[in-house]
Amino acid sequence: VLLPKEDAALFHAVEGAAMGWFAMSEDEMFDSGGAYGHIDRKFTGYRAGKFREQLEVRATAEGGLYPQPETPPKMDVLLLQLLRKLDGWARRLLTHISHDVGAPGFFEGLLDPPLPEAPLPPPPGAEDEGEEAVPTLGHPLIRLCKYDCETEGVYGTDVLCEAHNDVGFLTLDACASTAGLEAMRRADGVRTLRVKPWQRE
Repeated sequence: VLLPKEDAALFHAVEGAAMGWFAMSEDEMFDSGGAYGHIDRKFTGYRAGKFREQLEVRATAEGGLYPQPETPPKMDVLLLQLLRKLDGWARRLLTHISHDVGAPGFFEGLLDPPLPEAPLPPPPGAEDEGEEAVPTLGHPLIRLCKYDCETEGVYGTDVLCEAHNDVGFLTLDACASTAGLEAMRRADGVRTLRVKPWQRE
């Protein structure tokens, strides 16, 4: 995927905000992101694993985010902007995929409505303090990950995540500014080390 400069700039802004978010204390991250868990089988929140910390943020039916991290400033706005772009790209890719497999229009009826182009609504429960609001979550999500590069990886190597298939139907994986993620094309076994976001000159 070739990113126009403005989209690459948005990704870098989200990456910078995420670095600031993961620099907070663990208590602050739990307060901001909530403990990792699910609402109607859709997982969100913060968790710390053996090799990585992660924050999962989902779109809500109202066009917002859950959880809605407001630190660093404007992180929630940046995440929603990126999520809208990723959701749009995924919908266009699914249109091509359904056509190529001989089932045009198959996915349209299975998808959530497109994310509304509206200002970010207040966090769920912000108007009803003291009450635990349960939002209606959509399927589109962003997973922010911070890997622990100082920990010995699997089987005594520097690999922190073994080879695996993602559980989602489509994964749009923006390349971080730090090298490390390797992808394999199953058709011919070609491996690619991701170093920098692809960007149109």
